[in-house]
Amino acid sequence: MAVCARRRGEGLELDILRLVSLFDRPANKSAVNALRWAPRIPGLTHRIVEADDTQRMKAIVRLQRARLLDAPRQGDPDTLNAHPLVREYFGQQL
Repeated sequence: MAVCARRRGEGLELDILRLVSLFDRPANKSAVNALRWAPRIPGLTHRIVEADDTQRMKAIVRLQRARLLDAPRQGDPDTLNAHPLVREYFGQQL
């Protein structure tokens, strides 16, 4: 995970992974949105708040292609989920 994090560098993708790590189960859209909007949480959501919807979706798709986030679920495409080990690693980084 550390190698993967270094390759991605500090940015929107790592912030999304850290955000998902706050949850112990799939994060639904309303829960994620509650953390996406101002006020910003320093070191966690400032890039997420500043990014527009297109930038956020592109980052999510890149994370899904890298298999760091699960693919969208049928009937619930806005839910974000990651393997428990991914959530644990990035949760510890917070």
